[in-house]
Amino acid sequence: AEVEAKTLIEEMSQQELSRVDGNSYTALHLATKHSNEGVVKVLTKKMTSESINASNNSGGTALHLAVAPEVIETIVWPLLDTMDTRAISASNNVGQTALHLAISNRKAAIAERLVDLMTPEAINSVSRATGKTALYSAIERGMEKVAIKLIEIMSSDAINRPNSVGDTALHLAAQNGMDEVC
Repeated sequence: AEVEAKTLIEEMSQQELSRVDGNSYTALHLATKHSNEGVVKVLTKKMTSESINASNNSGGTALHLAVAPEVIETIVWPLLDTMDTRAISASNNVGQTALHLAISNRKAAIAERLVDLMTPEAINSVSRATGKTALYSAIERGMEKVAIKLIEIMSSDAINRPNSVGDTALHLAAQNGMDEVC
């Protein structure tokens, strides 16, 4: 089926590949969601930049879908090679960036790479879904390397942002024995 899909994609125009379904999913969204890495690679070479960076009705890009727990991790690399910084840094409709989701789903290697590619505003953002920064979530999940990378570039306001009970990410790191973070 993948060979057939690749052949069909090669024959399609960019306009045809840019069509969206009722949820504003492009073919790239769907190939990503279903872990079809070969099709993702072909699509990222053939689709327009606008289509590669497109958001669906939930505000999610293909990258948001790529960091879901059920999606194979290697699907993200062709996306990161072709998406622009704005799309890599985008928040979905509940304020979650792909970084928030990668951390939530314990995809540390992807989270580390995203930190290098995202805008400062996105790195410092607070997820409306959880009320947490990526740093707080990384520490909660024991992702010390990610937390250290985030601290190196986050604003002091974002680092020291308290949660609903007044604890900061650094309080949580201290409680969890993350000496390198503190």
